[in-house]
Amino acid sequence: MRLEQLDRAGHILSRMSLLAGAFAIWAMVAFILVQIVGRAAGLSITGADELATYAMVGLIFLGLAHTQATGAHIRVELLTRVLPDAIRKPLSVAVYLTATVFAAGFAWQTSALAAASWSSGAMTTGLLAIQLGLVQSLIWVGAAMYAAQLLIALIRLLATGSAEIETHALVEQEF
Repeated sequence: MRLEQLDRAGHILSRMSLLAGAFAIWAMVAFILVQIVGRAAGLSITGADELATYAMVGLIFLGLAHTQATGAHIRVELLTRVLPDAIRKPLSVAVYLTATVFAAGFAWQTSALAAASWSSGAMTTGLLAIQLGLVQSLIWVGAAMYAAQLLIALIRLLATGSAEIETHALVEQEF
């Protein structure tokens, strides 16, 4: 796979993550607004707070890949900026490799957890009985997209010395 194709895959993955995260935040806002309006009208909206919480879980995990691709994660580069290139690149490779393995392992374990919840028919506790596997699937899908984005960054880093996805040529090619 050429780097342009890898960048394209990373860009598409980033956009999917962005759209999923945006949908989750709008859902969370909608559930909270319904609850506020309901209270003002003297109505009790059962489960709106639970749904807002599940939407927040989706927002956090589904948005990870986009956050990684755009470099919006909080990074401590105070030390790496002053290191010589001979040390900086191997250190960056080790960091990306460790993060990729951790994220992939997290995705694997949470997918197994979600599968077990689906097969056992486990439900959430609270006023609404929602299939627990559905909520857990938000976590593993987001973690898998994040792991894939980290892997793309690692491959780029090994190939070019930079983990940043080349987006200048992709801006016009929105899917």
